[in-house]
Amino acid sequence: MTDYPGLLTTEIGPGAWASYNNITPPKDYQISPEEGYAVSLGYNYFLPNVGNTSYQVISGLGQTYLSGGFLPDRNVIKLRAAASVSPPQNSVLYGYQQAGGEYGFFLVNQLFIQRGYPFGEFIGHTLINANFEYRFPLGYPFAGSGTFPVFTEAWHMALVADALTLDGGYYDSSTTPSPLRVTKLGTVYVGTGAELKGNFQILYGWDVMFKFGVYYGLTANAYGGPNIQFGFWKRVVNADFPK
Repeated sequence: MTDYPGLLTTEIGPGAWASYNNITPPKDYQISPEEGYAVSLGYNYFLPNVGNTSYQVISGLGQTYLSGGFLPDRNVIKLRAAASVSPPQNSVLYGYQQAGGEYGFFLVNQLFIQRGYPFGEFIGHTLINANFEYRFPLGYPFAGSGTFPVFTEAWHMALVADALTLDGGYYDSSTTPSPLRVTKLGTVYVGTGAELKGNFQILYGWDVMFKFGVYYGLTANAYGGPNIQFGFWKRVVNADFPK
């Protein structure tokens, strides 16, 4: 029922990341960072004596924010790209090297974001992912309700598009149960959509963002099509988990 003979479920070993970040955090009426860039490069070596497989993987992440020029005030374009490369495997690598829609909780850090598809839909040993967002404000309530510890700062939207190609597999929705099908570099999976976002301060000092997204994945048999996702994220700005 699958193109792969087995699935690797334990990946444990040492690793290291190096990062550079000059992104300017948002302030006042800015709904997003408006300038700067960040890059990260990482290396992991998974050991067979503590997991159940041994391999090396090199990963990279870069992103930038663009504003001004022809863009209206407080409108921002975010560009992001991520890649992960490891030697070919006979089995798909669970865990670290997965791509799909964002997990709706701020404790999960995703390297590969492919909206329009379920979380973890794509799994591979080599992945290349690109993301585009056009962000713009809707309004600034700056309002709360008495002593209730929730304060609404701003509402804004984003138009998004994601692309992914990989050596690995995807879950095939055309068959039940869904098998894991082989896919190769050069086959591109695309998703697009729109997001409604709200910036909140809760518990008198904790900055969070609520996001409700409506997406469409263009590859139907990879569980594409209409897709709705929502959740809360901590508003942070760094190379690994920016908002």
